[in-house]
Amino acid sequence: MGTGHVMRCLALAQAARKEGLDVRMVCRLGVSWLRERLAREDIPLLELPDMPPETEEPANLLDQLQRKDFPQPGMTDTPIWVALDGYHFDAACQKAVMAAGYRLLVIDDYAHLPEYHCDVLLNQNIGAEQLTYHGSIGRKLLGLDYVLLRQEFWDAREKAQQRMRPTQPQNILVTLGGGNFIEHLEKIAIEMRQPELAGRTIRVIQGGMDADRIRAAFARCPAQLEILPRVDDMSSLLLDTDLCITAGGSTCWELCCLGVPFLTVEVAENQHAIVTLLRKKRIALSYTRETAQTALAGVATYPSFSIGQKINILTFLLKIRLRHVVYDDLDFLFMLANDQDVRKYSFNTQPITFEEHLTWFDNIINSNTAFFLAEVDKEPFASIRFQKKNNETQISISLTRDTRGLGYGAYLIKQAVKKYFGNHCKEEIVAYIKKENISSLKSFQRASFHTDKEVAVGETPAIRLVLPNR
Repeated sequence: MGTGHVMRCLALAQAARKEGLDVRMVCRLGVSWLRERLAREDIPLLELPDMPPETEEPANLLDQLQRKDFPQPGMTDTPIWVALDGYHFDAACQKAVMAAGYRLLVIDDYAHLPEYHCDVLLNQNIGAEQLTYHGSIGRKLLGLDYVLLRQEFWDAREKAQQRMRPTQPQNILVTLGGGNFIEHLEKIAIEMRQPELAGRTIRVIQGGMDADRIRAAFARCPAQLEILPRVDDMSSLLLDTDLCITAGGSTCWELCCLGVPFLTVEVAENQHAIVTLLRKKRIALSYTRETAQTALAGVATYPSFSIGQKINILTFLLKIRLRHVVYDDLDFLFMLANDQDVRKYSFNTQPITFEEHLTWFDNIINSNTAFFLAEVDKEPFASIRFQKKNNETQISISLTRDTRGLGYGAYLIKQAVKKYFGNHCKEEIVAYIKKENISSLKSFQRASFHTDKEVAVGETPAIRLVLPNR
């Protein structure tokens, strides 16, 4: 795998472990120093011996996941998540993982597949919100709010804000990724044959390039050349960088995090949209002779913006557990039922007394109603109920105030349907939502419910939504 794929998965692993989750990594490593980097994290690593195929065989993928020393779905109530990051994992792989009982996170870059099938889809790149994704997707996390940044960059932000950069960049970093991009580097080196660079330092991260060819490329550059065969502490290197020339990959977001000015080089087709949008939004210009001369003459000011501010949503999703309601949930359900907004959007808006709630709960707990609570770290935050009524299966959902508006509704609806019916819904499921409850309507629509018709529940105008059997 490319360095960027591995390192952003490492960022996810760090965040997951911080939340108390057990993490394993399975990967093909094309860059040798990555082994040592992962070893320092003390994360169990299964390294596959060959290079990634053009398309992964689903059976091979399941063999890798179903090792004896790996946890398996059904062994505990805790969901087992698989994160797939790589262009060789197609829709067939995604379907196979989900059919085997795993929860699935797909990390994507440019919507290259005709369809996606996963519980969560993450695209951390600029402009990801504008991409169209087809298929069965529980929750989409799109754009710079969800950037996967390793802990070292969060720790370095304060130092970065305090650092005063020189008027003209003295330390220039060139990083094109872990592969062999020597032809791109040689073109960059031609633009570096400027007398003004005397006394400055150019550092090149070697990646998969030959060191002798790097030296030959910069032979006529008056700057001091440093070739870095490996980088053990990228955040410290960026803190000591005044200008970076980088490929249009994950390093861009690390540079944004630390406020380092940079120019971009498109070294792969999937970087085109990122490079273009960075230029259009004036976050970073593309590398040309003119932009290089301007940047080397004096560091321009670049807009600051926040990235990676919502990645806690992802770690929250990874920890969600659905379980059946038990008698000890009585008080939580009473509190949730009397929440101001829950009552507002219920067809009966009157407050519920504890006696009424107790009678209702006894009837529910002793019936065959499928009633689930969603919880994280044994703290409930939502209820989802399936009820047989008027010859149909009706679904309802309520969330606590602090978890509303974050997109959990659609995800929970999909997970509850799957838990109730398995992977194949055997009957039509119906939801009745007040017309003014726009947020709930959108949640059910994102969960693949179709608007059927306008109806009246009692005297209240409502929308009937249907999830067909399949």
